[in-house]
Amino acid sequence: MNFITILKTVISIIPTIIQLIDTLEAAFPQSGKGAAKLDIVKSVLQGSVEISEDVENGQFDGIWNVVTKVIGAVVALRKA
Repeated sequence: MNFITILKTVISIIPTIIQLIDTLEAAFPQSGKGAAKLDIVKSVLQGSVEISEDVENGQFDGIWNVVTKVIGAVVALRKA
């Protein structure tokens, strides 16, 4: 997957990622559960990719690396 394709994919799902973070924070407001929440996000996205025709098999890891950075930035901004 090339850079532009990954960038477009991640940009297109940022609102969904933020909504998913909000949903998980509301459902599990306890601190110290970040890793478990991240696992849920990964499961949701990976499951969606598996049934989607938009992302080819084996390309989830490249997207996931970027998504984890986006999630980290969103969480850090909210805690600032």
